[in-house]
Amino acid sequence: MCKKQIIIIVGIAATAVAATIFGIVYTAITGKKTPCLAGENICLLDANDVQDLIDRGKANLPDVDLDAIRNGMIKKIDGIDWPDFGFKFDDVFSFDGPDARPSGRGNETLTGWAPPTLESGEPLRLKIANALTSDWDEYFTVAIEDWEGAARVDGDADVLSLQTERLEADPACTPIEGAMKVCNNDYGATGWEGINECLIMGDFIISSVAKMNEYYLHPDKFMGLLQGSTATIQDKRRYTMCHEIGHGFGLSHQDETFDNADLNTCMDYSSRPQNNLRPNSADYETLNRLYGDGEWGTPEGATNTTRARALLRGQERQQRPTMTREFGYHINGVEVEKRTYYLLAPE
Repeated sequence: MCKKQIIIIVGIAATAVAATIFGIVYTAITGKKTPCLAGENICLLDANDVQDLIDRGKANLPDVDLDAIRNGMIKKIDGIDWPDFGFKFDDVFSFDGPDARPSGRGNETLTGWAPPTLESGEPLRLKIANALTSDWDEYFTVAIEDWEGAARVDGDADVLSLQTERLEADPACTPIEGAMKVCNNDYGATGWEGINECLIMGDFIISSVAKMNEYYLHPDKFMGLLQGSTATIQDKRRYTMCHEIGHGFGLSHQDETFDNADLNTCMDYSSRPQNNLRPNSADYETLNRLYGDGEWGTPEGATNTTRARALLRGQERQQRPTMTREFGYHINGVEVEKRTYYLLAPE
């Protein structure tokens, strides 16, 4: 391949990256689709357009590593001397600007369910469908009680109003629009003990399914977590149920390292589930920020910076994804984002 061709490819990749960045910023600020210039003849690329361009380039130019070119250019974005766009990037990509949304996993914007009204003091009213086999019922009931209790502090009004419904066991855990569904099955050696798949449209969750993986959580297969652990299968089931339902409200992990100090919350990765069976004050704060008045103080030691560093260290050690995002997923004929949170099995 000649030098001129490589220069052209790099130029195309650079244009695609720049257009994508502008499109993300434009959509984040205006809520509108990326604009077109000169009528409909020249349009800025969105993420799907860029991926399509990369895929077509791979087919036509198999000897060129377009992914490496794209990723290498993305890594250099932070070093660009950007012009004045008339707004602060921190107000778009962090949580310090106006109308900020709650944060988790250090610098992850949390997404919750739409409130019933814009009136202050109105709780989130959510139906949670129990599609579990009967041996999981006790853990489901306790988790619902724990999360509803988490929403009440010092006599304040609840920010969660949960209605449960008993369904037939559904191992496939087919999502229900407007509700959270909780299921169990032997999903195999997936590497995860539980997952929650949140379907998101715009700024809000519209459906959630929580799955308990009996490959790891069935009494006949449970062999203990680590040598010397005093955890029981009952502890592990209760911890996993609380954890996955918490994701269904829009909460993320507080920590992703198995062997560090316990945070005494089911949203903590831990090899000692018996110490992390229910939500803690940091979870209560996040629920209030998502669904209440958002006026709580930040719990000691739970700053975004501290949490981000701890999460990064944990992810570097395990090298396994704990949250993924999939675009182009459909429910009832409508395209949504699927955001999946994983409770990984200890290795």
